[in-house]
Amino acid sequence: MSDQVHAAGMKFGLWVGPNIVDASLVPHQVPHSWLARVDGKQVELKIPTWENTCLQVCLGSTDYADHLKHSLAKLVEDYNLDWIKWDNSGIPALPARCNRSDHGHGQNDGSAAALDSEYAIFEYLHRRFPQLALEQCGYGSRLDYGLAGAIRANWCSDACYPASRLRANSLVCATVYPSAYNAAWVVKEDTELFEAKTDAVIDACIRSRMIGLFGVGTLNGQMSQRASLYPQKIIDRLTVNAGLYKRFRHLLFQQVTFPYKPYGTDPHGWQGIQFTSTDGSQAVLLCFRALEHADNLFIGAQQTAPAQDVSGSTHRCWTASALTGRDLMETGILLSLPEPGASEIILVDEV
Repeated sequence: MSDQVHAAGMKFGLWVGPNIVDASLVPHQVPHSWLARVDGKQVELKIPTWENTCLQVCLGSTDYADHLKHSLAKLVEDYNLDWIKWDNSGIPALPARCNRSDHGHGQNDGSAAALDSEYAIFEYLHRRFPQLALEQCGYGSRLDYGLAGAIRANWCSDACYPASRLRANSLVCATVYPSAYNAAWVVKEDTELFEAKTDAVIDACIRSRMIGLFGVGTLNGQMSQRASLYPQKIIDRLTVNAGLYKRFRHLLFQQVTFPYKPYGTDPHGWQGIQFTSTDGSQAVLLCFRALEHADNLFIGAQQTAPAQDVSGSTHRCWTASALTGRDLMETGILLSLPEPGASEIILVDEV
């Protein structure tokens, strides 16, 4: 499977949950000494659609942390992985719930020991496989500066819809990590998207994910949620918008400004998010009308190169005009979105 994915020009990754193990593997593959305990009791996770009960393993256990380093490295080598998604989700308060004191930490510092191990494992993988993309997901380390040196992707939240929530998630996460790291997927549970009546609303839902690491996936891996089962109109709009995303996604690693209500949740407000190259020669502005009654808005790009001629093009009609960066900043553009819930993408390039 890895070879087939690479042959198609894509990267291959695995989604792992290092904090839980299948109970059937205990004790012949996972010793009791690795398991987390709270007041002497094992911590269990039972999901109705899963084959077996899962048990929590403790990252604060020095033996387990060492095992995890080598087992994850073996996965990278055996399956030629480009990506690992590390998920701490599953059991509430992970990775902090262990107060045993016989496997590498004290009774009251299980949380700190677990997080220290997580840092060490991420750093070990990062140094051994510099090209491997490490994605952190789950509680205990979300929006954590301590992982910033090793991770290359950050799962913002399982609350990845509606569109207004997505934009708020991405903008908050951008205060810690580059926007290019902050992931949000199109998922089948998003009724706002899948019940949308017009292309404009579909586009706005998709583009709300394009202010970060944009993708298509599932929240729990069910085959019934796979993208090949999406309605054709959703697939068509995803195809169009993915092509557009590729034109500006490099800017998400660089400077970012939030000119219009960056953290606002007002369903009637306009919102605009701008990403600008460090030299000011390129920018993209993503605008969202939401339910605002006014269908026109004057906008001005920020921090473009004032003396240079630039061309601005909007995705909706692909009209283009040449103007100076100073004109763009001071005079701006009159943006018209007749339909509530619509969006627009304005690309600015040096002529």
